[in-house]
Amino acid sequence: MKNHYIVCGMGMVGLYIVHELYHTNRKQVIVDPDETKGEVLKHHNMDVDLIVGDATENDILERAMIRNAKGLFATTNSDNDNIVIALTAKQLNPELRVIARCNDTKNIDKVRMAGADAVVALGYIGALRMASEMVRPHVITLIDAMLRDRESHVRVEELHVPDDSPYVGRSINDSDFRSVGNILIIAIRAAGGEWIYNPTPEVVLEPDMHLIILATPEERDLLKGLVSPEA
Repeated sequence: MKNHYIVCGMGMVGLYIVHELYHTNRKQVIVDPDETKGEVLKHHNMDVDLIVGDATENDILERAMIRNAKGLFATTNSDNDNIVIALTAKQLNPELRVIARCNDTKNIDKVRMAGADAVVALGYIGALRMASEMVRPHVITLIDAMLRDRESHVRVEELHVPDDSPYVGRSINDSDFRSVGNILIIAIRAAGGEWIYNPTPEVVLEPDMHLIILATPEERDLLKGLVSPEA
C-alpha cells in the first residue's frame, strides 16, 4: 500500500475520519489497541484494514506502511499520546503530513513542535460551529447535507496542478473541466499563495496551482487523471 492515510485511534473522532475517508474513496489503515474496533467497522459496513497495536511504537507504524503513506491522523483521547505519535511519525517519514487532535488548547504549541502540520482543537472548532449555526445556518445546512448524502458524496476537494501537467498554460474555459462531470471550481491558489475566488473562465492554469473544486470522488479522480496523469 502507498499514498494511503493512517488513522491512529478510532474513538468517536477517529470513526468520523475513517467514515469520511472511506466514502470518498481514499485508502487507509487504522491503528488502535482495541481489537473490538474491527466489529465497529463491520457494524458500519466499512471494509478497512485494522492493525491492533500502540501507534506510539515504531514497529506498529512500520506495519502500517508509514514510509509509503500520504498522511497520518493522531486522534487518540490523550494529548501526550498524540504528541508522541506525531513525533514518531515525522521521524519515520519526514514528508508525511500529520494532523493531530488536541483536547487542551494549552498543548497546541507542543503538538506542533512535535511535528504536526496541523492541530485541531475540538473545543475551539466546536465553538466556531455553534457561532456559525447562529449567524449562517443555511451554509451549515448545505455542508451537513453534502456530508450526509449517501448517494452522490459531493465534497469540496483539492486538486494540484504539477509542473508537467498538460493543462499548464490553458485557461479554465479551454480546459473544459465540465466534460468530466458537474464540477464547479470554487477557488484557485497560485504557487505564491495568492487566492483567486470564483475564478473567471479566462484564468490560465499555472504550475503548482491548487484548484478547490466541488465534485464527487469519482469526478475528482477522473479530473486528477487528466490534470496529473503520472500521479
